[in-house]
Amino acid sequence: MKNKSINEVGILVQAVLLVALLYSFILVLFIDEFRVLLNITMGLTLFSMAYNNQTIYKKKYMTICYAIFGVFSLIMGII
Repeated sequence: MKNKSINEVGILVQAVLLVALLYSFILVLFIDEFRVLLNITMGLTLFSMAYNNQTIYKKKYMTICYAIFGVFSLIMGII
Protein backbone atom coordinates (compact mmCIF):
# COMPACT_ATOMS: atom_id res chain seq x y z
CA MET A 1 0.00 0.00 0.00
CA LYS A 2 2.85 2.37 0.79
CA ASN A 3 4.35 1.94 -2.69
CA LYS A 4 1.02 2.84 -4.32
CA SER A 5 0.75 6.10 -2.37
CA ILE A 6 4.32 7.05 -3.32
CA ASN A 7 3.50 6.38 -6.98
CA GLU A 8 0.39 8.55 -6.73
CA VAL A 9 2.41 11.40 -5.23
CA GLY A 10 4.98 11.07 -8.02
CA ILE A 11 2.29 11.28 -10.69
CA LEU A 12 0.67 14.24 -8.90
CA VAL A 13 3.98 16.10 -8.76
CA GLN A 14 4.52 15.41 -12.46
CA ALA A 15 1.04 16.70 -13.31
CA VAL A 16 1.50 19.89 -11.28
CA LEU A 17 4.90 20.53 -12.86
CA LEU A 18 3.43 19.93 -16.31
CA VAL A 19 0.76 22.58 -15.69
CA ALA A 20 3.47 24.96 -14.43
CA LEU A 21 5.53 24.18 -17.54
CA LEU A 22 2.63 25.02 -19.84
CA TYR A 23 1.98 28.24 -17.90
CA SER A 24 5.62 29.30 -18.13
CA PHE A 25 5.67 28.43 -21.85
CA ILE A 26 2.72 30.78 -22.43
CA LEU A 27 4.51 33.48 -20.44
CA VAL A 28 7.64 33.11 -22.59
CA LEU A 29 5.59 33.65 -25.72
CA PHE A 30 4.71 37.15 -24.51
CA ILE A 31 7.61 38.11 -22.22
CA ASP A 32 11.04 36.72 -23.03
CA GLU A 33 12.47 37.29 -19.53
CA PHE A 34 10.57 34.25 -18.23
CA ARG A 35 12.83 31.89 -20.20
CA VAL A 36 14.77 31.09 -17.00
CA LEU A 37 11.53 30.00 -15.33
CA LEU A 38 10.72 27.85 -18.36
CA ASN A 39 14.11 26.11 -18.28
CA ILE A 40 13.98 25.42 -14.55
CA THR A 41 10.41 24.17 -14.73
CA MET A 42 11.29 21.96 -17.68
CA GLY A 43 14.26 20.50 -15.81
CA LEU A 44 12.15 19.72 -12.75
CA THR A 45 9.44 18.18 -14.93
CA LEU A 46 12.00 15.98 -16.67
CA PHE A 47 13.39 14.84 -13.31
CA SER A 48 9.92 13.92 -12.09
CA MET A 49 9.33 12.06 -15.36
CA ALA A 50 12.61 10.18 -14.86
CA TYR A 51 11.61 9.26 -11.31
CA ASN A 52 8.17 8.04 -12.37
CA ASN A 53 9.63 6.18 -15.32
CA GLN A 54 12.05 4.34 -13.06
CA THR A 55 9.66 3.53 -10.21
CA ILE A 56 6.42 2.85 -12.06
CA TYR A 57 7.26 1.78 -15.60
CA LYS A 58 10.73 0.23 -14.92
CA LYS A 59 12.27 1.56 -18.15
CA LYS A 60 15.94 2.21 -17.51
CA TYR A 61 17.03 3.76 -20.81
CA MET A 62 14.38 6.47 -21.00
CA THR A 63 15.10 7.35 -17.37
CA ILE A 64 18.68 8.14 -18.32
CA CYS A 65 17.53 10.29 -21.24
CA TYR A 66 15.09 12.23 -19.06
CA ALA A 67 17.75 12.79 -16.41
CA ILE A 68 20.35 13.99 -18.93
CA PHE A 69 17.93 16.43 -20.57
CA GLY A 70 16.79 17.56 -17.12
CA VAL A 71 20.36 18.39 -16.09
CA PHE A 72 20.92 20.19 -19.40
CA SER A 73 17.73 22.22 -18.95
CA LEU A 74 18.65 23.20 -15.39
CA ILE A 75 22.12 24.26 -16.51
CA MET A 76 20.58 26.40 -19.25
CA GLY A 77 18.27 27.95 -16.67
CA ILE A 78 21.13 28.81 -14.34
CA ILE A 79 23.39 30.28 -17.04
